[in-house]
Amino acid sequence: MLENLGLTTEDGKLKNAALLLFAKNPRRYFTCVEFKIGRFRRSIADLIIQDVIEGNIIQVWDNYVEIQNEGGLPVGYTPDTLMNKHSSRPRNKNVANSFFKAGFIESWGRGYEKIFEGFKAA
Repeated sequence: MLENLGLTTEDGKLKNAALLLFAKNPRRYFTCVEFKIGRFRRSIADLIIQDVIEGNIIQVWDNYVEIQNEGGLPVGYTPDTLMNKHSSRPRNKNVANSFFKAGFIESWGRGYEKIFEGFKAA
């Protein structure tokens, strides 16, 4: 399965994404990795409970996973790029591919447009 998801190197070693997705204790390999979870009522401003969990990305939540990254835009992209037709450029293609194949995400590059439309509607 890991090989089919592109999570192993040519010589059979696990890639970092494999450990983040499936390892029992990813912090054993990456000390700064932290998965924060929160439960919200109607909006992100209405936080009910929060916690930091041990474990991997896949086990975080039954029906909803939100990944945040403090990094910048993909190389060569500007805010204008995101507001026009563009391709999806995930930060970690291995994690994104695994999430896509699991049915957790789409891969059309519509995220920013959906956010923008949500702001307009609000």
